[in-house]
Amino acid sequence: MSIFIPINFLTDIIMEKKENPEFSATAETKELLLDLLRSLNCKQVDSPDDSIRAYYRGEGFIFFVHERNVRIFDPVWAHISNNSPELTLIWEAVNFTNTRSRPTVFLSDPDENDVIQIHCRYDLLLYPSCPDNEEILRELLDSFFDAKGCLRQASYDLFTAENNRKKQQENR
Repeated sequence: MSIFIPINFLTDIIMEKKENPEFSATAETKELLLDLLRSLNCKQVDSPDDSIRAYYRGEGFIFFVHERNVRIFDPVWAHISNNSPELTLIWEAVNFTNTRSRPTVFLSDPDENDVIQIHCRYDLLLYPSCPDNEEILRELLDSFFDAKGCLRQASYDLFTAENNRKKQQENR
């Protein structure tokens, strides 16, 4: 299944705001998201801020809700030293992965120990009248694991190709 949002959902959002300018969809969307996470058997963790933290397939996700938009983060699932000679290959693997996966893989700025952390994120429009919300969310959360696998495979392929190139140069 691919994620497809019919245009009538967008029209409904516009009409909702016109009919009731005071209406905020954030609370309704947050409750819908919580219901969907429960239906996916996600373990939820209380959060001190307005985010929702939940575990899906053992992986921790953070959800931020604003109106009908849900930003999903899968934070810090890998890291690399800013001084690593492989950093250029990692950037190349990230770019490759981002052309082939739904979630966006991104790297943080180096921290005080000069370590760069790797994360994923995705923005989702979540609307109550969509009949496939649970399936869409499940498929989307699964795609985070696919993105990680794609990055790992791309990194491996690039490292292997680089090592083979170096060996060929040494043998000349």
